[in-house]
Amino acid sequence: MVQFLRGSNPEDEFFVIGFNDRPELLVDFTSSVEEVQGAIMKVQPDGTTALLDALYLGLDRIKKAHNERKILLVVSDGGDNNSRYTIKEVWLLLREAGVQVYAMGIFDDAPRTKAERMGPDLLASATSITGGRTFPIHNLKKIGDAAAELSIELRNKYLVAYRPHNLAHDGKWHKITLRVTPPQNSPRLRVYAKAGYYAPAQ
Repeated sequence: MVQFLRGSNPEDEFFVIGFNDRPELLVDFTSSVEEVQGAIMKVQPDGTTALLDALYLGLDRIKKAHNERKILLVVSDGGDNNSRYTIKEVWLLLREAGVQVYAMGIFDDAPRTKAERMGPDLLASATSITGGRTFPIHNLKKIGDAAAELSIELRNKYLVAYRPHNLAHDGKWHKITLRVTPPQNSPRLRVYAKAGYYAPAQ
């Protein structure tokens, strides 16, 4: 994680939410890498897990960010067994938020509980909706490599805009699909993009 933080720009700002049985804002918006690193080092996994509640709090908090581009990074096994918010409620917020969600999935090769077994799918669903993705990690020694890869990916993106044929202001969710035709003899390309958008209601 330190590699990811150290690769940030001076104007970048961060906040940290820790969660077990409930989410808690540990560090509010700051540009201090040391402050964020200190908070992360103090987090100890314990008890039940309220991942969906943490996502909800993170999406609410990130509305107050100053920078236009917003990224929410989740470090978790994806298990949830103590949230009061439902997947449906949180997924609705993810669709509306204009925030890209990425995850570092700390997965056990032999998950013991139902929540742990569902974790990879939950994280994959949360990230894909927003145009982000999950970096699966089965060995904690590899987390630095994943952080470095994420840092590079965030700084090498394309902004694609289009005007839909359907201009109805119906307030409904409109699914979109982005496909890329690679140049001849190029390696296989994979696209990560938002799954859709809500049209304005009026």
